[in-house]
Amino acid sequence: MNSSAAFVAAAEPLPGRVPNFEHPDDVYHTANTFTNVLCLTMMTLFFAARVYVKTVIKRGEFLLEDWFCVASWILTTALGLCFIMMTHYGEGYHVWELSEQAFQNYLTWLYMSTLLYNPAAFATKVSLLLMIARVFSVHQRVSLGIRIMCVVFAVMYLPIQGIKVRHPVKETETIILPPLTHLSSQIFVCNPISTYWTDTSHLSINGANPRCMNQAKLFAVDQILAIIADFIILVMPIPLTLSMRLSARVRLRIIFMLSVGGSALGAVVLKLYKTFELLPSDDITVSFSVLSILS
Repeated sequence: MNSSAAFVAAAEPLPGRVPNFEHPDDVYHTANTFTNVLCLTMMTLFFAARVYVKTVIKRGEFLLEDWFCVASWILTTALGLCFIMMTHYGEGYHVWELSEQAFQNYLTWLYMSTLLYNPAAFATKVSLLLMIARVFSVHQRVSLGIRIMCVVFAVMYLPIQGIKVRHPVKETETIILPPLTHLSSQIFVCNPISTYWTDTSHLSINGANPRCMNQAKLFAVDQILAIIADFIILVMPIPLTLSMRLSARVRLRIIFMLSVGGSALGAVVLKLYKTFELLPSDDITVSFSVLSILS
């Protein structure tokens, strides 16, 4: 790091705290690094195994759920790399022990992660739903209903784009974004976009920046949406499974998918709780690191 004499801190320390610019306090930095690398490695190994079995052993064609699985891996990998870069620029350290430039870089990668989070989550959930539809493909109405649910999931993500965004170019000007894509909402989350990591670096993601939306509320909306989607994925197969005579292999597949859905739902509920608990914080690089780990 730079010497203390030339060091411009990102924030003032809390009362009674003495910053150490040379050796910042490792609150979650190492845990973040380990979690990100571990999850990306495991995800890639499972994805590679799935592709190998599909293309080499079974020599089957790629179906729609397989392509959504590919999209999920690409988007989630990109999201994980954003988390790694956020950690590189100080996530897990106290914000007052970071340089102003490092914190701006951190916010830049945080912004990029917000662009990827919902598309990655959507691709993952649709992939799971399509796999469930494949299991129940002998029942055409059930399979069709699940595919319709995929469309419903897409519609569920659209209200995020319908949020009213005030662009402070003129005090009286209010622009309402059409509900097109999650990306469009995030692109206009600040006006101009650069204020996300410039003005916010000395203000807050909690609404203090007049040129940006309240990021804490947007994070909460993302989590509530994820809870609804994960609950549907978890509960939907249960009555279908109980009403059918299935082989042991099929039952194991369903149990595995339900277990994944249950663990994901638990993590998202905890993440929502932590969002309300942590984001009204003056030490965002420590508080948000907990959310990154849960993501």
